[in-house]
Amino acid sequence: MGQAYNYFSFLGNKDLEQILYEIEHRFDVFRSTNPKGFSKESIGSIFYGLSQTEFSQASGISDVTKNLHTSYVSASESEFISGANIPTDFQDYLTFSLAKVDPHVVVINDFNTTHNEYGHYFSCCEDAINGNFKIVSEYDAIEDQSGTGKGLRTIRKKATHALHKRAPWSKNILVL
Repeated sequence: MGQAYNYFSFLGNKDLEQILYEIEHRFDVFRSTNPKGFSKESIGSIFYGLSQTEFSQASGISDVTKNLHTSYVSASESEFISGANIPTDFQDYLTFSLAKVDPHVVVINDFNTTHNEYGHYFSCCEDAINGNFKIVSEYDAIEDQSGTGKGLRTIRKKATHALHKRAPWSKNILVL
């Protein structure tokens, strides 16, 4: 069984930035009071407000999310380590939750796996400003990492343009 390393970053406004700093602070507090540091327990506690027992027994939360752990969290980028699958449902949950603070948030997961799969998963809400929190996403996987530095900009542009077509507000976001 492999692992996926998921590097999350966020595009959004100043209100979103404040929330991300709060999340970073909560992880720092959790790590300082928990001998396991950044354990699976931190995900359930910080993002879902559940104890480890409640989190592990919760229905509607995938096993991929329940088994996430992290090595670092910051307001600019966070790493979440999952099993062989990337945590798309966790990212969609974050997108939905953060869109309540910034309706135009875009969440980006640049991932790589121990099975040599690399790629990007982009998500936003279709029209959160008008109450439509349906998740719009774009997924690009790369099987060979050679040349991905050059290809990353192209992939991000492609995904951003795809989001533009599906989310009417997204024409105002920065094309990466």
